[in-house]
This record gives sequence, C-alpha cells and structure tokens, in this order.
Amino acid sequence: MESGELQVNRSGWKQRVAFGASVMHEPDILFLDEPTSGVDPLARRQFWKLINDFARNGTAILVTTHYLEEAEQCNRMIFMVAGETVISGSSSSIKASQPGQLMEVIVNQNQAAADLLKQHLKPWRVSIFADSLHIVLDDPDRELPRLLKVIESAQITISRVRPISFSLEDAFIGIVQRSQH
Repeated sequence: MESGELQVNRSGWKQRVAFGASVMHEPDILFLDEPTSGVDPLARRQFWKLINDFARNGTAILVTTHYLEEAEQCNRMIFMVAGETVISGSSSSIKASQPGQLMEVIVNQNQAAADLLKQHLKPWRVSIFADSLHIVLDDPDRELPRLLKVIESAQITISRVRPISFSLEDAFIGIVQRSQH
C-alpha cells in the first residue's frame, strides 16, 4: 500500500469511493457531507489527513459533521439548531464566547447530583460528561460553596472540584440548550 492510499475494507467503502471521485479532478471547492460517517477510527484519521492536505494545497472545503473533535480541525464553523445558525466562528472564538467559568465536579452519583443541581441552576448550566459533571457558574467563589453543600446534604460524595476550559462539546451543549429555552 502506498503512502496516502486508503485501505479499503467493509467499513465506509462508499465514503472512500465518493471521496476519491470528488477529488479526482482537483476541484477548487469541495463539499463533504459527513465524509467519515460509518468509517472506523483509523479510516477517519486517514480521511482527515487527506482533507487537510487538500486544504493546505488551496482547496476550499465545506464539511458537515456530527463529530465535534473533527470540527476542531476546521478554520471556521457554524452551529445550527432547528435549521438556524446560532453561532459561527473559529473553534477558539466559540469556546471563548461561552458565559461563566466551567467547573468539573467528580461525584459518586452523577445522575443524582445533576438532577439535584438542576433544581438550583438553569438546566443548561449542568451537564454529565462521562464520570464527571460540568457546571457553568458566573461567580464560582460565591456559588460553588453553596452548591457543594447541596450535593453533600444529599449524601453524595464529592471527589474533586476544579475549574476547566470549555471544550467544543461543552460550548455546543450550552449553546443548543440556551437556544431552546
């Protein structure tokens, strides 16, 4: 197999063929609608290497994707909710535009803690991320002690609390939830 060649297997072969056909004539503009949907992680990485190579060589590329880690590779992005643009810009500008300070809270009962906190905060301010809670606070020095007491009073154990930066996923979830309320 030569460098840059995509290994064809059962996962995502239609996407590979479509991508190859779309770039065969070295277009100035390339529209890719979820090009990595249904492909394995290795093929996804190879697709993005090729997409970035075309972009570096001057091809303008418009990509639609549901994968926010893929969107991070784009120079500019647009988030849409119900067919309407809710924000646009670079990944860093979208993350920087988020309100408040993001706090990561690790507890022994994520769902119970999230449900409890949503009784004290607007629902968009509390999200479950894997084994942690992400909570958006406007004034952590004032708000956090009160919220931690609420969690502890429900016999939920807090393992760690720390400020973290917004990820693109945090920004997306907050933007979508705020636009729906």
